[in-house]
Amino acid sequence: KIRMNNSILIIISSIGQEASIWSLDITAHHYYNIIPHTMKRGQEGFYLLRVFSLDSITVEQMPSLYINTLHGDWHRSHDTDTTGGPLRLTHENGKQRENSK
Repeated sequence: KIRMNNSILIIISSIGQEASIWSLDITAHHYYNIIPHTMKRGQEGFYLLRVFSLDSITVEQMPSLYINTLHGDWHRSHDTDTTGGPLRLTHENGKQRENSK
């Protein structure tokens, strides 16, 4: 979360990846969540987040998220398809069905 009233410069980088550099105009009336991702299926890793501003800012780590695991798979059309396609849930009988939502 970042809370301030100014423009900021954000640099996100991870080992073996090119750095992502972008600027953003933000206000003190909102909270902003920064969620880095690789856009590659199954790739995980650590990253470095750097935030630069001319004014003072507050950057806080978010609390741990609630995680729930559903057994099944995503129907994907391409390795860089970030939408994931429809979720096919696996039931106790082993048959799959598409998510109705």
